[in-house]
Amino acid sequence: MIVFFAVIQLAAIGGAWSLGRLTDRWGARPTIELTLGIWVAMTLLAFLTRTVGTFYAVGVLAGVAMGSSQAASRALMAELTPANREAEFYGFYGLCGKFSAILGTIVYGLVSMLAGSQRWAVLSITLFFVVGWILLRRVDVARGRAAIAGVQ
Repeated sequence: MIVFFAVIQLAAIGGAWSLGRLTDRWGARPTIELTLGIWVAMTLLAFLTRTVGTFYAVGVLAGVAMGSSQAASRALMAELTPANREAEFYGFYGLCGKFSAILGTIVYGLVSMLAGSQRWAVLSITLFFVVGWILLRRVDVARGRAAIAGVQ
């Protein structure tokens, strides 16, 4: 397990670096959308996984998605945070992250218990990524930038 977690962390570093460069080119929102797609693919592949080798490959994919989504989402927060309100906005961002970790764990545990399978629990997490993508589509980054420019 230690080796597996080390592999995931290395993949997360690679994902943060490579997709961070993509964020510079495409922007944060399109990069986050890509990472949400990677998360969905990871959950589907994890559901279908039957071998240790495939499990490691899915773990690498999860690491890439984890590192890149964290980097891109922080970049988007930086774009949409007014000056002198950074602590407030990032505090709320951190609170939401903690809440989602709790909610995701509860859903995972309940589905695992009710279905009698962690495969279905992993698949149930897909819903969170799809809902996140739907909510992200509603974010008007240009309007947010303009509103911040008007505030400062």
